[in-house]
Amino acid sequence: KRRSTGHDVDMKAAVEASSDAELKDALGGLTAEAKAKLIAALGQQETLEATNPGGSSLQARRQDSEPEPPSHWDEIGCSVLKKHAAHTTFVDAKWIVELADAGKIVPRNQEVPPEAKVSVAEMEKWRDDRSIHFGGTSATVGMVAISYPWWDRCHPDPNGVQLRKIADVLKKYFGPSRPRRDGRVGVFWDYMSLPQPHPDGHDDMTEAQHATKKSGLKGINVWYAHPKTYVLIVDTDVPKGVLNEQPYTGRGWCIAEMMMSGMVKDDEALISLRTRDKLRGAQRVPPMAPDAFEALLKAGVEDGTIKFTKSGDVELVVRIYTAAFDAEFEDVTELKYMCLDWDDAEAIKLAEALKAAIVRGKLVKLLRLDLRGNYIRDEGADALATALAVEGALPALEELNLDRNDIDNEYPLKKAMAKRGKDVVSLDENPCRY
Repeated sequence: KRRSTGHDVDMKAAVEASSDAELKDALGGLTAEAKAKLIAALGQQETLEATNPGGSSLQARRQDSEPEPPSHWDEIGCSVLKKHAAHTTFVDAKWIVELADAGKIVPRNQEVPPEAKVSVAEMEKWRDDRSIHFGGTSATVGMVAISYPWWDRCHPDPNGVQLRKIADVLKKYFGPSRPRRDGRVGVFWDYMSLPQPHPDGHDDMTEAQHATKKSGLKGINVWYAHPKTYVLIVDTDVPKGVLNEQPYTGRGWCIAEMMMSGMVKDDEALISLRTRDKLRGAQRVPPMAPDAFEALLKAGVEDGTIKFTKSGDVELVVRIYTAAFDAEFEDVTELKYMCLDWDDAEAIKLAEALKAAIVRGKLVKLLRLDLRGNYIRDEGADALATALAVEGALPALEELNLDRNDIDNEYPLKKAMAKRGKDVVSLDENPCRY
Protein backbone atom coordinates (compact mmCIF):
# COMPACT_ATOMS: atom_id res chain seq x y z
CA LYS A 1 0.00 0.00 0.00
CA ARG A 2 2.75 2.41 0.95
CA ARG A 3 4.79 1.62 -2.17
CA SER A 4 1.80 2.10 -4.47
CA THR A 5 0.52 5.35 -2.99
CA GLY A 6 3.66 6.98 -1.62
CA HIS A 7 2.00 7.51 1.75
CA ASP A 8 2.41 5.78 5.09
CA VAL A 9 -0.60 3.90 6.42
CA ASP A 10 -1.70 2.66 9.84
CA MET A 11 -0.93 -1.00 9.25
CA LYS A 12 -2.61 -2.30 12.39
CA ALA A 13 -5.85 -0.47 11.57
CA ALA A 14 -5.65 -1.60 7.96
CA VAL A 15 -5.29 -5.26 8.93
CA GLU A 16 -8.07 -5.06 11.51
CA ALA A 17 -10.41 -3.48 8.94
CA SER A 18 -9.64 -6.06 6.25
CA SER A 19 -11.72 -9.15 5.73
CA ASP A 20 -10.08 -12.57 5.85
CA ALA A 21 -10.68 -12.94 2.11
CA GLU A 22 -8.95 -9.64 1.34
CA LEU A 23 -5.92 -10.60 3.46
CA LYS A 24 -5.69 -13.98 1.76
CA ASP A 25 -5.78 -12.27 -1.62
CA ALA A 26 -3.16 -9.70 -0.57
CA LEU A 27 -0.77 -12.02 1.27
CA GLY A 28 -1.28 -15.28 -0.56
CA GLY A 29 -3.01 -17.08 2.31
CA LEU A 30 -3.55 -16.13 5.95
CA THR A 31 -5.26 -18.11 8.69
CA ALA A 32 -7.34 -16.52 11.43
CA GLU A 33 -4.60 -17.40 13.94
CA ALA A 34 -1.95 -15.75 11.77
CA LYS A 35 -4.09 -12.67 11.37
CA ALA A 36 -4.42 -12.36 15.18
CA LYS A 37 -0.64 -12.71 15.59
CA LEU A 38 -0.06 -10.05 12.92
CA ILE A 39 -2.39 -7.59 14.67
CA ALA A 40 -0.69 -8.29 18.00
CA ALA A 41 2.77 -7.76 16.51
CA LEU A 42 1.73 -4.49 14.90
CA GLY A 43 0.28 -3.39 18.23
CA GLN A 44 3.64 -4.10 19.91
CA GLN A 45 5.38 -2.08 17.21
CA GLU A 46 3.09 0.89 17.92
CA THR A 47 3.95 0.62 21.63
CA LEU A 48 7.67 0.50 20.83
CA GLU A 49 7.39 3.57 18.62
CA ALA A 50 5.49 5.48 21.28
CA THR A 51 8.03 4.65 24.04
CA ASN A 52 11.11 5.15 21.88
CA PRO A 53 10.56 8.40 19.98
CA GLY A 54 14.27 8.90 19.46
CA GLY A 55 14.79 5.52 17.79
CA SER A 56 14.65 4.56 14.18
CA SER A 57 10.93 3.78 14.28
CA LEU A 58 8.49 4.40 11.45
CA GLN A 59 6.86 7.14 13.52
CA ALA A 60 10.18 8.94 13.94
CA ARG A 61 10.93 8.58 10.24
CA ARG A 62 7.51 10.08 9.45
CA GLN A 63 8.25 13.09 11.64
CA ASP A 64 11.74 13.62 10.21
CA SER A 65 10.96 13.01 6.56
CA GLU A 66 10.51 15.87 4.15
CA PRO A 67 7.17 16.17 2.34
CA GLU A 68 7.18 14.62 -1.11
CA PRO A 69 7.88 17.32 -3.72
CA PRO A 70 5.14 17.98 -6.30
CA SER A 71 5.42 15.96 -9.49
CA HIS A 72 4.79 17.12 -13.06
CA TRP A 73 1.10 16.26 -12.89
CA ASP A 74 0.74 18.21 -9.64
CA GLU A 75 2.29 21.23 -11.32
CA ILE A 76 -0.11 21.17 -14.31
CA GLY A 77 -3.32 20.61 -12.34
CA CYS A 78 -3.58 16.81 -12.58
CA SER A 79 -3.24 15.78 -8.94
CA VAL A 80 -6.74 14.29 -9.05
CA LEU A 81 -5.56 11.82 -11.70
CA LYS A 82 -2.88 10.54 -9.34
CA LYS A 83 -5.40 10.25 -6.52
CA HIS A 84 -7.77 7.97 -8.43
CA ALA A 85 -5.10 5.95 -10.24
CA ALA A 86 -4.52 3.76 -7.17
CA HIS A 87 -7.62 1.67 -7.97
CA THR A 88 -7.16 1.46 -11.74
CA THR A 89 -4.88 -0.41 -14.15
CA PHE A 90 -3.56 1.55 -17.13
CA VAL A 91 -2.44 -0.42 -20.16
CA ASP A 92 0.46 0.56 -22.39
CA ALA A 93 -0.78 1.94 -25.74
CA LYS A 94 2.16 0.32 -27.53
CA TRP A 95 1.31 -3.07 -26.00
CA ILE A 96 -2.31 -2.70 -27.20
CA VAL A 97 -1.07 -2.04 -30.74
CA GLU A 98 1.16 -5.12 -30.59
CA LEU A 99 -1.78 -7.18 -29.28
CA ALA A 100 -3.88 -6.07 -32.25
CA ASP A 101 -1.08 -6.76 -34.74
CA ALA A 102 -0.80 -10.28 -33.33
CA GLY A 103 -4.50 -10.89 -34.04
CA LYS A 104 -5.40 -11.44 -30.38
CA ILE A 105 -8.24 -10.07 -28.21
CA VAL A 106 -8.04 -7.96 -25.08
CA PRO A 107 -7.73 -9.88 -21.80
CA ARG A 108 -9.73 -9.06 -18.70
CA ASN A 109 -8.03 -7.04 -15.98
CA GLN A 110 -6.89 -10.06 -13.98
CA GLU A 111 -4.98 -11.48 -16.98
CA VAL A 112 -3.21 -8.30 -18.11
CA PRO A 113 0.53 -9.15 -17.92
CA PRO A 114 2.82 -7.02 -15.72
CA GLU A 115 4.81 -5.69 -18.69
CA ALA A 116 1.61 -4.19 -20.17
CA LYS A 117 0.81 -2.12 -17.10
CA VAL A 118 1.82 1.54 -16.97
CA SER A 119 2.57 3.43 -13.77
CA VAL A 120 1.68 7.04 -13.05
CA ALA A 121 5.40 7.89 -12.94
CA GLU A 122 5.83 6.55 -16.49
CA MET A 123 2.83 8.49 -17.78
CA GLU A 124 4.10 11.67 -16.13
CA LYS A 125 7.23 11.60 -18.31
CA TRP A 126 5.16 11.90 -21.48
CA ARG A 127 4.79 15.37 -23.07
CA ASP A 128 2.44 16.59 -25.79
CA ASP A 129 3.33 18.41 -29.02
CA ARG A 130 2.76 21.85 -27.52
CA SER A 131 5.33 21.44 -24.76
CA ILE A 132 7.81 19.65 -27.07
CA HIS A 133 7.75 22.22 -29.89
CA PHE A 134 7.00 25.45 -28.03
CA GLY A 135 8.07 24.80 -24.44
CA GLY A 136 4.63 25.62 -23.05
CA THR A 137 2.51 23.87 -20.46
CA SER A 138 1.15 20.55 -21.64
CA ALA A 139 -2.46 20.81 -22.79
CA THR A 140 -2.77 17.04 -22.47
CA VAL A 141 -1.19 14.16 -20.57
CA GLY A 142 -0.19 10.65 -21.58
CA MET A 143 -3.50 9.01 -20.72
CA VAL A 144 -6.27 7.87 -23.07
CA ALA A 145 -9.74 6.77 -21.97
CA ILE A 146 -11.68 4.53 -24.37
CA SER A 147 -15.45 5.09 -24.63
CA TYR A 148 -16.94 2.19 -26.54
CA PRO A 149 -19.93 -0.19 -26.68
CA TRP A 150 -19.70 -3.72 -25.35
CA TRP A 151 -20.74 -6.16 -28.07
CA ASP A 152 -21.23 -9.12 -25.73
CA ARG A 153 -22.22 -9.44 -22.08
CA CYS A 154 -19.15 -11.50 -21.17
CA HIS A 155 -16.53 -9.87 -23.44
CA PRO A 156 -16.80 -6.41 -25.02
CA ASP A 157 -14.95 -7.32 -28.22
CA PRO A 158 -14.87 -11.12 -28.61
CA ASN A 159 -13.38 -11.09 -32.12
CA GLY A 160 -10.94 -8.19 -31.71
CA VAL A 161 -12.64 -6.02 -34.34
CA GLN A 162 -12.80 -2.92 -32.12
CA LEU A 163 -9.29 -3.59 -30.82
CA ARG A 164 -7.78 -3.37 -34.30
CA LYS A 165 -9.62 -0.12 -35.11
CA ILE A 166 -8.62 1.42 -31.79
CA ALA A 167 -5.01 0.34 -32.34
CA ASP A 168 -4.95 2.21 -35.67
CA VAL A 169 -5.90 5.46 -33.91
CA LEU A 170 -3.37 4.85 -31.12
CA LYS A 171 -0.70 4.49 -33.83
CA LYS A 172 -1.76 7.78 -35.42
CA TYR A 173 -1.78 9.82 -32.25
CA PHE A 174 0.84 8.10 -30.11
CA GLY A 175 2.87 5.90 -32.47
CA PRO A 176 6.44 6.23 -33.81
CA SER A 177 5.45 8.86 -36.38
CA ARG A 178 4.81 11.34 -33.56
CA PRO A 179 7.64 13.41 -32.04
CA ARG A 180 9.97 11.32 -29.89
CA ARG A 181 8.88 11.34 -26.26
CA ASP A 182 9.92 9.79 -23.00
CA GLY A 183 7.46 7.91 -20.84
CA ARG A 184 4.57 5.65 -21.84
CA VAL A 185 0.96 6.38 -22.75
CA GLY A 186 -1.49 4.63 -20.43
CA VAL A 187 -4.91 3.56 -21.68
CA PHE A 188 -8.04 3.28 -19.56
CA TRP A 189 -10.04 0.44 -21.12
CA ASP A 190 -12.60 -0.73 -18.58
CA TYR A 191 -12.33 -4.46 -19.37
CA MET A 192 -8.56 -4.34 -18.82
CA SER A 193 -8.48 -1.55 -16.25
CA LEU A 194 -10.97 -2.81 -13.65
CA PRO A 195 -11.51 -6.37 -12.34
CA GLN A 196 -14.05 -8.38 -14.35
CA PRO A 197 -16.00 -11.65 -14.02
CA HIS A 198 -14.79 -14.76 -15.85
CA PRO A 199 -15.31 -14.65 -19.66
CA ASP A 200 -17.67 -17.62 -19.40
CA GLY A 201 -20.04 -15.43 -17.38
CA HIS A 202 -19.59 -16.68 -13.82
CA ASP A 203 -18.32 -14.31 -11.13
CA ASP A 204 -14.97 -15.58 -9.85
CA MET A 205 -13.86 -12.20 -8.47
CA THR A 206 -12.58 -12.08 -4.90
CA GLU A 207 -13.94 -9.70 -2.28
CA ALA A 208 -10.84 -7.56 -2.72
CA GLN A 209 -11.33 -7.40 -6.49
CA HIS A 210 -14.97 -6.41 -6.05
CA ALA A 211 -13.83 -3.65 -3.67
CA THR A 212 -11.20 -2.48 -6.17
CA LYS A 213 -13.77 -2.32 -8.96
CA LYS A 214 -16.21 -0.39 -6.76
CA SER A 215 -13.49 2.12 -5.83
CA GLY A 216 -12.43 2.41 -9.47
CA LEU A 217 -15.98 3.16 -10.62
CA LYS A 218 -16.23 5.98 -8.07
CA GLY A 219 -13.47 7.84 -9.90
CA ILE A 220 -14.28 6.80 -13.45
CA ASN A 221 -15.61 10.27 -14.32
CA VAL A 222 -12.09 11.67 -13.93
CA TRP A 223 -10.63 9.73 -16.87
CA TYR A 224 -13.30 11.05 -19.25
CA ALA A 225 -14.04 14.52 -17.92
CA HIS A 226 -10.62 15.86 -16.95
CA PRO A 227 -9.50 18.57 -19.41
CA LYS A 228 -6.05 17.07 -19.99
CA THR A 229 -6.86 13.40 -20.70
CA TYR A 230 -7.46 12.11 -24.20
CA VAL A 231 -10.74 10.32 -24.91
CA LEU A 232 -11.31 8.10 -27.93
CA ILE A 233 -15.00 7.84 -28.82
CA VAL A 234 -15.68 4.51 -30.58
CA ASP A 235 -18.62 5.85 -32.59
CA THR A 236 -18.37 3.50 -35.56
CA ASP A 237 -21.37 1.41 -36.60
CA VAL A 238 -22.09 -1.71 -34.55
CA PRO A 239 -22.07 -4.68 -36.97
CA LYS A 240 -25.00 -6.99 -37.44
CA GLY A 241 -24.75 -10.32 -35.73
CA VAL A 242 -23.14 -9.28 -32.45
CA LEU A 243 -25.06 -10.06 -29.28
CA ASN A 244 -25.76 -6.38 -28.48
CA GLU A 245 -26.50 -4.37 -31.62
CA GLN A 246 -27.52 -1.16 -29.80
CA PRO A 247 -25.64 1.78 -31.36
CA TYR A 248 -23.15 3.86 -29.40
CA THR A 249 -25.55 6.80 -29.12
CA GLY A 250 -28.27 4.54 -27.69
CA ARG A 251 -26.27 3.22 -24.74
CA GLY A 252 -26.52 4.93 -21.37
CA TRP A 253 -22.91 4.48 -20.31
CA CYS A 254 -21.59 5.63 -23.70
CA ILE A 255 -23.80 8.73 -23.66
CA ALA A 256 -22.54 9.65 -20.19
CA GLU A 257 -18.89 9.12 -21.18
CA MET A 258 -19.27 11.19 -24.34
CA MET A 259 -21.00 14.05 -22.53
CA MET A 260 -18.53 14.07 -19.65
CA SER A 261 -15.70 14.10 -22.18
CA GLY A 262 -17.10 17.17 -23.93
CA MET A 263 -17.55 19.33 -20.83
CA VAL A 264 -14.20 21.09 -20.50
CA LYS A 265 -11.70 19.11 -22.57
CA ASP A 266 -9.19 20.65 -24.96
CA ASP A 267 -10.69 20.39 -28.44
CA GLU A 268 -7.75 18.35 -29.75
CA ALA A 269 -8.09 15.72 -27.01
CA LEU A 270 -11.55 14.39 -27.91
CA ILE A 271 -11.14 11.97 -30.82
CA SER A 272 -13.72 10.24 -33.01
CA LEU A 273 -12.89 6.73 -34.19
CA ARG A 274 -15.25 7.23 -37.15
CA THR A 275 -13.33 10.21 -38.55
CA ARG A 276 -9.97 9.61 -36.80
CA ASP A 277 -10.08 13.32 -36.01
CA LYS A 278 -11.37 15.59 -33.26
CA LEU A 279 -15.10 15.59 -32.57
CA ARG A 280 -17.09 18.48 -34.00
CA GLY A 281 -20.65 19.46 -34.89
CA ALA A 282 -23.37 17.01 -33.90
CA GLN A 283 -20.69 14.59 -32.69
CA ARG A 284 -19.56 16.82 -29.85
CA VAL A 285 -22.59 17.76 -27.81
CA PRO A 286 -22.60 20.65 -25.30
CA PRO A 287 -22.64 19.81 -21.60
CA MET A 288 -26.04 19.31 -19.97
CA ALA A 289 -27.25 20.28 -16.51
CA PRO A 290 -27.42 17.19 -14.23
CA ASP A 291 -31.22 17.39 -13.96
CA ALA A 292 -31.58 17.60 -17.74
CA PHE A 293 -29.17 14.70 -18.18
CA GLU A 294 -31.16 12.54 -15.76
CA ALA A 295 -34.39 13.40 -17.58
CA LEU A 296 -32.77 12.50 -20.91
CA LEU A 297 -31.70 9.06 -19.68
CA LYS A 298 -35.01 8.21 -18.03
CA ALA A 299 -37.02 9.29 -21.06
CA GLY A 300 -34.74 7.28 -23.34
CA VAL A 301 -35.03 4.16 -21.19
CA GLU A 302 -38.81 4.54 -21.12
CA ASP A 303 -39.20 4.80 -24.90
CA GLY A 304 -36.46 2.27 -25.64
CA THR A 305 -34.02 4.58 -27.43
CA ILE A 306 -31.48 4.29 -24.59
CA LYS A 307 -30.54 0.99 -23.00
CA PHE A 308 -28.56 -0.21 -19.99
CA THR A 309 -27.42 -3.75 -19.31
CA LYS A 310 -28.57 -3.33 -15.71
CA SER A 311 -31.62 -1.23 -14.84
CA GLY A 312 -29.96 0.01 -11.65
CA ASP A 313 -27.17 1.59 -13.68
CA VAL A 314 -29.34 4.63 -14.47
CA GLU A 315 -28.98 6.11 -10.99
CA LEU A 316 -25.29 5.17 -10.84
CA VAL A 317 -24.57 6.87 -14.16
CA VAL A 318 -26.47 10.00 -13.09
CA ARG A 319 -24.36 10.18 -9.91
CA ILE A 320 -21.15 9.77 -11.90
CA TYR A 321 -22.19 12.43 -14.42
CA THR A 322 -23.20 14.85 -11.63
CA ALA A 323 -19.85 14.33 -9.90
CA ALA A 324 -18.07 15.14 -13.16
CA PHE A 325 -20.21 18.23 -13.77
CA ASP A 326 -19.52 19.66 -10.32
CA ALA A 327 -15.83 18.76 -10.24
CA GLU A 328 -14.90 20.07 -13.69
CA PHE A 329 -16.91 23.29 -13.54
CA GLU A 330 -15.54 23.94 -10.06
CA ASP A 331 -11.97 24.54 -11.23
CA VAL A 332 -12.10 25.22 -14.96
CA THR A 333 -10.49 28.48 -16.09
CA GLU A 334 -11.04 28.20 -19.84
CA LEU A 335 -13.82 26.65 -21.94
CA LYS A 336 -12.83 26.15 -25.57
CA TYR A 337 -15.75 25.37 -27.87
CA MET A 338 -14.46 27.03 -31.01
CA CYS A 339 -14.97 25.80 -34.59
CA LEU A 340 -17.32 22.96 -33.59
CA ASP A 341 -20.05 23.83 -36.13
CA TRP A 342 -22.46 24.58 -33.27
CA ASP A 343 -25.64 26.50 -34.11
CA ASP A 344 -28.46 27.96 -31.98
CA ALA A 345 -29.57 24.55 -30.71
CA GLU A 346 -26.16 23.83 -29.18
CA ALA A 347 -25.83 27.40 -27.89
CA ILE A 348 -29.17 27.09 -26.06
CA LYS A 349 -28.14 23.79 -24.46
CA LEU A 350 -24.81 25.29 -23.43
CA ALA A 351 -26.58 28.31 -21.91
CA GLU A 352 -28.79 26.01 -19.82
CA ALA A 353 -25.73 24.12 -18.58
CA LEU A 354 -23.89 27.34 -17.74
CA LYS A 355 -26.89 28.63 -15.81
CA ALA A 356 -27.17 25.37 -13.86
CA ALA A 357 -23.46 25.50 -13.01
CA ILE A 358 -23.75 29.11 -11.87
CA VAL A 359 -26.73 28.28 -9.63
CA ARG A 360 -24.68 25.40 -8.15
CA GLY A 361 -21.91 27.85 -7.27
CA LYS A 362 -19.53 26.75 -10.04
CA LEU A 363 -17.56 28.55 -12.78
CA VAL A 364 -16.22 31.12 -10.32
CA LYS A 365 -12.69 30.66 -11.74
CA LEU A 366 -13.63 30.82 -15.42
CA LEU A 367 -11.53 33.41 -17.27
CA ARG A 368 -12.30 32.68 -20.93
CA LEU A 369 -15.31 31.28 -22.80
CA ASP A 370 -14.36 30.75 -26.45
CA LEU A 371 -17.12 30.12 -29.02
CA ARG A 372 -15.37 31.48 -32.11
CA GLY A 373 -16.09 30.13 -35.57
CA ASN A 374 -19.48 28.52 -34.97
CA TYR A 375 -22.92 29.14 -36.53
CA ILE A 376 -24.60 30.79 -33.54
CA ARG A 377 -27.32 33.30 -34.46
CA ASP A 378 -29.49 35.70 -32.45
CA GLU A 379 -31.56 33.07 -30.63
CA GLY A 380 -28.48 31.29 -29.33
CA ALA A 381 -26.79 34.57 -28.43
CA ASP A 382 -29.89 35.69 -26.49
CA ALA A 383 -29.87 32.43 -24.51
CA LEU A 384 -26.23 32.94 -23.60
CA ALA A 385 -26.95 36.54 -22.58
CA THR A 386 -29.77 35.38 -20.28
CA ALA A 387 -27.50 32.82 -18.57
CA LEU A 388 -24.69 35.31 -18.10
CA ALA A 389 -27.05 37.92 -16.66
CA VAL A 390 -27.70 35.74 -13.58
CA GLU A 391 -26.56 37.46 -10.39
CA GLY A 392 -22.94 36.57 -9.63
CA ALA A 393 -22.40 34.78 -12.93
CA LEU A 394 -18.78 34.15 -13.94
CA PRO A 395 -17.19 36.75 -11.63
CA ALA A 396 -13.66 36.17 -12.96
CA LEU A 397 -14.57 36.26 -16.67
CA GLU A 398 -12.10 38.25 -18.76
CA GLU A 399 -13.13 37.23 -22.27
CA LEU A 400 -16.25 35.97 -24.02
CA ASN A 401 -15.27 35.35 -27.63
CA LEU A 402 -18.03 34.99 -30.22
CA ASP A 403 -16.04 36.14 -33.26
CA ARG A 404 -17.07 34.78 -36.68
CA ASN A 405 -20.55 33.60 -35.77
CA ASP A 406 -23.82 34.66 -37.41
CA ILE A 407 -25.14 37.17 -34.85
CA ASP A 408 -27.07 40.21 -36.11
CA ASN A 409 -28.32 41.67 -32.81
CA GLU A 410 -25.40 42.15 -30.43
CA TYR A 411 -27.33 44.26 -27.90
CA PRO A 412 -28.50 41.51 -25.45
CA LEU A 413 -24.97 40.16 -25.01
CA LYS A 414 -23.41 43.58 -24.60
CA LYS A 415 -26.11 44.56 -22.11
CA ALA A 416 -25.51 41.41 -20.05
CA MET A 417 -21.76 42.09 -20.02
CA ALA A 418 -22.06 45.83 -19.33
CA LYS A 419 -22.61 45.28 -15.60
CA ARG A 420 -19.03 44.10 -15.22
CA GLY A 421 -17.59 47.53 -15.79
CA LYS A 422 -15.25 46.30 -18.51
CA ASP A 423 -15.69 45.12 -22.08
CA VAL A 424 -15.17 41.35 -22.06
CA VAL A 425 -17.21 40.31 -25.11
CA SER A 426 -15.70 40.06 -28.59
CA LEU A 427 -18.07 39.92 -31.58
CA ASP A 428 -15.74 40.61 -34.50
CA GLU A 429 -16.86 39.55 -37.99
CA ASN A 430 -20.54 39.16 -37.04
CA PRO A 431 -22.71 38.34 -38.83
CA CYS A 432 -20.38 36.01 -40.67
CA ARG A 433 -22.31 34.34 -43.49
CA TYR A 434 -20.38 31.17 -44.27
